[in-house]
Amino acid sequence: MSWRERIAIALDIAKGMAALHFMNPPVIHRDLKSLNVFMVNRENRWSAKVADFGLSRSPDADMMT
Repeated sequence: MSWRERIAIALDIAKGMAALHFMNPPVIHRDLKSLNVFMVNRENRWSAKVADFGLSRSPDADMMT
C-alpha cells in the first residue's frame, strides 16, 4: 500500500470522526481502533468507514466516565 493510499485512509477516518463530533448532539465514539474501521473498495479506490458504535455516547449522557 502506498503512502498516498495510507494518508487517504487516515483522512477518511478523521473525516468520519469529525462528522460524529459535529453532529447535534455530538457523538463520542470512545472505541476507535483498527478493528472498528471497515475498508471499502469502490472503483479501485480504498476508503475507510468508522463503525461499531456500541460504546458511543453523547457528551450530555449522565453516565460519561
